[in-house]
Amino acid sequence: TFNGRLLTTIAKKHNISNGSLQHGNVYNDFLHKKHIVDTYFCFASQSAKILAKDFKGRIVISGSLFINANLKSFITKSDQIGEYILIALSGHGHSTSKKNYKQQLKLILKVIQKNQKSKFIIKLHPKEKMEDYSDYFGLKNVTIININNNEFQVHSIFPLLINAKRVVSGISTVTLEALILKIPVITLDPFDEYMESDLILNNITNQAKCFDTL
Repeated sequence: TFNGRLLTTIAKKHNISNGSLQHGNVYNDFLHKKHIVDTYFCFASQSAKILAKDFKGRIVISGSLFINANLKSFITKSDQIGEYILIALSGHGHSTSKKNYKQQLKLILKVIQKNQKSKFIIKLHPKEKMEDYSDYFGLKNVTIININNNEFQVHSIFPLLINAKRVVSGISTVTLEALILKIPVITLDPFDEYMESDLILNNITNQAKCFDTL
């Protein structure tokens, strides 16, 4: 972020050690080529491998410090009852085009309408807007949760992950968090925009492109 780079630049000027914690998937793109911190803490070796192509600083494979410190409390504090399918997209921007995002919404809507007996919870990403889901309003088997809820500002998406029987996402970091909890993940990618992701290359998630496969 702009603020992060400014703070890092000032820290370097005063010889103060500095670092960045991975807070999303690491891609082989222009953003991750521009890191200026001394140390970058990665979730896993795959992230470190991608980052190492251009990053000149020190790379530490630390796992997710947030998950490691809080995972047990997420499980004990969860108040969600019953199983449901969790929808957690990232909106459009960065790794997802607007075209791909709109198609994701259409396909998910069709699945929800065809499965009236199943419960779906949609967790909005900061890049998403409630009006993106206007076609979903009124569906009795859908609950849409906004990011402004205090519980999620503290614990991120974990309170919703605990009892989810499936997670449907694009290439959001929630896929990694769900896999840690051994929850099956479906990666929805109608226009093949995530083909370079290690999750796709290594067939770690279930992959869907159309209504039938979803």
